[in-house]
Amino acid sequence: MSAREPDTAGGEDGAATRRRAFIDGARAVTVVLPGVLPFATVAGATAVDAGLSVSAAMAMSLLIFAGSAQLVLIQLFDAGAALVTMLLTALVINLRFAMYSAGLAPLFHGATLRQRLLMGYVLSDQAFAICTARFDARMGAAQRVAFFFGISLPMWIVWECGTLAGALLGRAVPPEWSLDFAVPLMFLGLLLLGLRSPAQRVAALVAAVVAVLGRDWAYNSGLLIGALAGVLCGWLAQRLLRSRSRSRSQPGAGR
Repeated sequence: MSAREPDTAGGEDGAATRRRAFIDGARAVTVVLPGVLPFATVAGATAVDAGLSVSAAMAMSLLIFAGSAQLVLIQLFDAGAALVTMLLTALVINLRFAMYSAGLAPLFHGATLRQRLLMGYVLSDQAFAICTARFDARMGAAQRVAFFFGISLPMWIVWECGTLAGALLGRAVPPEWSLDFAVPLMFLGLLLLGLRSPAQRVAALVAAVVAVLGRDWAYNSGLLIGALAGVLCGWLAQRLLRSRSRSRSQPGAGR
């Protein structure tokens, strides 16, 4: 869709349509926010534990806004790594955002340069996953931009607030109150967004059950076997569902 095409849908004016798309994006991201907050708290607490001040921890969070890169940089800083090593490591870790941008760019053809720059700053794994799962051909470019910011702005706010909370309170949290669950919880939310068919749900359930049952197997093989079992069961479930669908569509079915 070009930038000159109308921004309306269903007789509503453009502002109302964008506002509704923004709200839809904010609703869509709520499923992953419970995992983002503790992850951000971990990042803030880890930064302070590594010797950064609260202001330095927040400056890094505001500048980078990338959880995995922040945690790795903090670890390298704590280990006394050279600045060049830290910068190159962060660049490699964040290369995936270049692929995300390439994949999303055609969907935002009508966005202004200012919007694109801001979108590049707040782009996240969550925003990419939700956009690719929820966008459809009926959404105009302006609606997609509003939907994207509906996802990304709450993400940014929760991340920065969580980082600040971790930086201020991290040292006061007892060691036994481990927050290591934060990262798996966040990516579990992303996984749930991608389970859109019965076959996918079967695959995820089987993989999770087998991986948990095999958590003590040698060489961490439970994870690999769980993944293979999930793929196999998902494939079988898809074939079964397609077979049932074909049988129901045949003439005389159900008589």
